[in-house]
Amino acid sequence: MLSKINLNGRRVLISGASGFIGSALIRKLRTYECEVFALIRPTSDLYRFSDIEENVKFIFYDVENTSIEQLSQQIPDLDIMFHMAATGVNQASDKGSELIATNVLLTRYFLEFALKKNVECFVYLGSGFEYGAGERLPESTLFAPRSSYAVSKSVGWLQVQAYAYQNRIPTTTIRPFVVYGPAEAPTRLTSSVVRAAVVNGRIPLTNGLQKVDMLFIDDLLDGLILASVSREAIGQTFNICSGVPVSVRDIVQTILDVLGSEAVPEFGAIASRASEAEVLTGDWSHAHQILGWKPRTTLKSGLRQTVEWILKQEKLWSSVKMTG
Repeated sequence: MLSKINLNGRRVLISGASGFIGSALIRKLRTYECEVFALIRPTSDLYRFSDIEENVKFIFYDVENTSIEQLSQQIPDLDIMFHMAATGVNQASDKGSELIATNVLLTRYFLEFALKKNVECFVYLGSGFEYGAGERLPESTLFAPRSSYAVSKSVGWLQVQAYAYQNRIPTTTIRPFVVYGPAEAPTRLTSSVVRAAVVNGRIPLTNGLQKVDMLFIDDLLDGLILASVSREAIGQTFNICSGVPVSVRDIVQTILDVLGSEAVPEFGAIASRASEAEVLTGDWSHAHQILGWKPRTTLKSGLRQTVEWILKQEKLWSSVKMTG
């Protein structure tokens, strides 16, 4: 399906471009003959862009001081918009005002911008955490968010649906689960385990019994691009996930196997977050039926690629005192 996609000459805008998913999407889009605009806040860390220069126009903006008209002047014409900007994905923050400002109000800002630019498709990035808990959950599952982040993403999705209905904007929602891969944040599970294993030989963790739905970044990018060009996808929401429940214990052991490490996982050393579900996985059959999408990357293959990337990053290790 992806080999048949033609984005030649299309003008594509990405919000949240400096983030893990946004920057990965930019790299993917550079393989197509399209013009990419990357929206970045002045305070954003740009380390993920060290190898990105050609075919991308970076636009720095401050939503509090940049009107839709001012932003529009910098992007005369636009075909597709990916709204990736979000905060609180690690669910450690419970700052309601920050979550609402970014995950709800900023979404409204970009919906208004998309309406002004008459885009062909506005792709909204939701979250599997909106469902709360359960196995192989379809998109029709009622929201049962367990964290402030999940609540804000649920409200963001409702806003997209209402605004699209009122203004006839062509929107599509992609709802990924636990995304991992090269260039993920240093605080994410894989990076944390690798660093602790290499530096300390001991890895403090929660009990590790919770089961999650791990999705490799490349598989998510395929889903995003397929959804952006599918007329059948307009107005619909798609789970993009593996559908496989994997315990944190198994994930950690796979990482250690890839590393060839004998580090000791200390399960139970850290208290689990109250918002964590015992199991949360999605059903991707709707994405397969409409988009022709399915997950392609095995957990071991994805973790191997991620670990190899982490070990090469000087930035990740610069503040760490190596031992031995």
